[in-house]
Amino acid sequence: MRYRPEIDGLRAVAVLPVVLFHAGVPGFGGGYVGVDVFFVISGFLITGLLLQDIQDDRFSILTFYERRARRILPALFVVMAACIPFAVALMLPGDIALFGRSVLAAGTFWSNILFWLETGYFAPTAEELPLLHTWSLSVEEQFYILFPLILLALVRWRRSWLVPGLLAMALASFALALWGARAWPVANFFLSPTRFWELLAGALCTVAMPKVRAHWLPAAAGLVMIAAAIAAYHGDLPFPSHYTLLPVAGTCLVLLFASEAEPVGRTLALRGPVAVGLVSYSLYLWHQPVLVFARMRWPDGLHWTALVALFALTGALAWLSWRFVERPFRQRDRVSRDAVFGLSLAAIGSFSALGAAVGYGDGWRTPYYAILPADRRAMVRMIDAERQANAAIETEGFDDGACVFSTATLDPETRARIRDCRDRFGPGVMVLGDSHGVDIMGVMVATAPEEPFVVGIVSPGCRPHGPLRGCPYADTVDLLPDGDFRAIVFSQAAFYLLRNADGNAATRTDFVGDALPFDGFTPHEKRIEAVVDYLETLAPHAPVLWLGPRLEPHVNVDSMAWRGCRYPYALRPGQRDAFARLDDAVAKRLESSPVAYVSQQDLVDLRLPEDLTDCEGLYFLDGDHYSAAGERRFGLRMQLMDRVRHLTGG
Repeated sequence: MRYRPEIDGLRAVAVLPVVLFHAGVPGFGGGYVGVDVFFVISGFLITGLLLQDIQDDRFSILTFYERRARRILPALFVVMAACIPFAVALMLPGDIALFGRSVLAAGTFWSNILFWLETGYFAPTAEELPLLHTWSLSVEEQFYILFPLILLALVRWRRSWLVPGLLAMALASFALALWGARAWPVANFFLSPTRFWELLAGALCTVAMPKVRAHWLPAAAGLVMIAAAIAAYHGDLPFPSHYTLLPVAGTCLVLLFASEAEPVGRTLALRGPVAVGLVSYSLYLWHQPVLVFARMRWPDGLHWTALVALFALTGALAWLSWRFVERPFRQRDRVSRDAVFGLSLAAIGSFSALGAAVGYGDGWRTPYYAILPADRRAMVRMIDAERQANAAIETEGFDDGACVFSTATLDPETRARIRDCRDRFGPGVMVLGDSHGVDIMGVMVATAPEEPFVVGIVSPGCRPHGPLRGCPYADTVDLLPDGDFRAIVFSQAAFYLLRNADGNAATRTDFVGDALPFDGFTPHEKRIEAVVDYLETLAPHAPVLWLGPRLEPHVNVDSMAWRGCRYPYALRPGQRDAFARLDDAVAKRLESSPVAYVSQQDLVDLRLPEDLTDCEGLYFLDGDHYSAAGERRFGLRMQLMDRVRHLTGG
């Protein structure tokens, strides 16, 4: 294939929004679609090279994997090695255990599977996972395990099947993505089968390329489509899904119709975009760990001047690894095939051994605690213990083996268990909600041990105002006409019911930075209305209590490991007022509703620092979730079962 500089320019269009998205720069809420652009480009270029090799009768699977190893592995291994000392210096034991597993998975290209399995709602966020971005490399390499052989078979044995075969595989993968977006959103995001259609879209572009002529209008339309997705999309959208068609189709249009003979291609082929495109792989590799470790070191938030400095550092590291790692390893006269494979196997073995030892041991807790000063050791132990306890709950849920349990699915077995519990104990109490509902289920377990029948139909990320992909909410009403429950208690995260200063729905990133002012947050009336509408569909069947949105401290718990338990933690100016306005807005909306309302803020009366930590316990697991100790502490203040009995007249 001839070199097309406009494709390097398109790589710049892909990588820069990803970096800006992860940095939290306003206007790039959909910057993650840059990964989808990369997938299409990869499918386009690799298919072109493979078809050329097959046509010239020089196809070799060994040569193909040699090219992939030269392209992918050297820079990846350098970045992984560079992450290790920073992880040792900055990460807590529980986090470094996951980091160890991610080292193992990234080096053997199954990190997408690891992050699907282990990065649930309570797990470290994207801001705390240095190698999270390697999931996309794993998707690509899993695709290229069989794709070259499938392409060879189609070309050699049934050339007429090439386009129908690629199209059929792409449509099957896309259909799976549409289903997965509703049924299994996290798996859908990370796993390969629902992403393959994006690479196959690039492959189909390669086949179609000889039949199209360059033209500025469709090429410009393609860039506009990519830009629109970057500007308009946000993290709540299901991905991949029909939304992904916009950046994928836009990328296809640019690949097919842009060239140096028309204005769009000439613009992309300018020196600046091409320079960024050439280092785009290294830039992608470096940006995530640079941002993650910076946030760990300065957990109160990064000023825009610090972000500019980090962007410059990332760019410098990208150029250095491109110049002194990527380029030399791509030159066969400098590094032989045997050396590439030998060094790759040695690095994979070393990283795998290290990752397994750290990731599946005790997260290096023993040596870590030994080197900590005594005042920090107690704080870190509290954080670590609460996270371990919560991880077990997230994995296994609440279940006493009888009729106090939580579930995220209402399958026939669960329904039968509920009916059996009703027959034994009479109608029970249902706890309904997202991850804050999980907390309230913990409150019930901790403070109402005498209650024999409590079921938490709770699932992190499931809220009535959001896309209910894989959530049990739609089925909950089916349980109620049979009289299985005498009361329903609902709770959800407060910050999803707020708008930020720009008027957009608030996200977790709006609350990063303990020292930043808390300005401009207002109630999100449309989302409040959606929650009320849903709860009112349940109210005819059982009394419903909305346990109001809590006041969330949003103090970075990792920063507490450095500050210790005696630091004067405090709410930010304006924070209590913003959550009070939300509380008042929900209460006012429910004045004429059959749904009852109790203010969790009033019941808990949160005071910092003692309600965050008092050196005897850690009461918040992170910025807004109760720890197990917090569930007991705040549950005693709420006396939630008394509220339920009052609601039901019992």
